Amino acid sequence: MSTELWQELRNGKKEDPEQLLIDYKETFGTEAGKRVLLDLCRKSTYSRSAIPAGGPIDNNRLLKDEAQRSFFLYIINKVYGEPQTERKVNNG
Repeated sequence: MSTELWQELRNGKKEDPEQLLIDYKETFGTEAGKRVLLDLCRKSTYSRSAIPAGGPIDNNRLLKDEAQRSFFLYIINKVYGEPQTERKVNNG
């Protein structure tokens, strides 16, 4: 991470939300950005269940997978708006 970026993170500098939305769309709207987004999708649990069928549930793995999915959905929401279909987790 560059020194300048690290300093901005440490200083708690807030970005303009409207400009940030433009930046997300510009970045992930390019061909390179679309390839990166597809790679992130493949590496997240966005399109598959984080809970193994018929196997034991590893709580640490489940938390990691859901965190990856949440981060991916955050980016998708910034670029394209709210996803049309979203997997629901049954907490009951």
